[in-house]
Order: sequence, then structure tokens, then C-alpha cells
Amino acid sequence: MIRAVSRQILEVNHTENKYFEKAWLVVNPEYSCIGAGEIETEAGAYLGSVRPPYNLTNKKISVGTVINSVLSALGGGILAICCLYYGSL
Repeated sequence: MIRAVSRQILEVNHTENKYFEKAWLVVNPEYSCIGAGEIETEAGAYLGSVRPPYNLTNKKISVGTVINSVLSALGGGILAICCLYYGSL
């Protein structure tokens, strides 16, 4: 349900999203004179395009990413040791 709190603020109840129960949208002053129906349509379209927050616990790390990270760390360590050894001569 979309309710106009004022000419510039829309309050959206029942966002149909498990993360958010309410949203407030501030209307750009240039468009505050446009009809309420068009503003509500745009608000619904915008909220439909918003995705829920990214949950890092569900992210899976591939074997290639782990190997790449380990090889990069080893390479950096070897480079640091070489710089320390050859830099002191």
C-alpha cells in the first residue's frame, strides 16, 4: 500500500519483501506536481527493482579463487624476502 504523507514523501507499507516492512520515498521537487497515480506507479516500479541486502554467509568461494589467493600471498612473500636479502648487499 502506498500512502502520500505529503506532496514530497510517499510511505510504502507492505513492501512484499521479507527484509523491509516499510519504505519512505522522497519525491524530487521537480516532479512533485505530477499526478499521484503516476508517482505511485513509479514508486512501485522502483521498489520492485530493489534487491534485498547481499548476504555474505551464502557466498561460496571457488577453488580457483582460493588457489589464486594462496599463490598471490606466496609470491608477495618471496618478493619481500628477495628485496630484503638483495637490498642489504
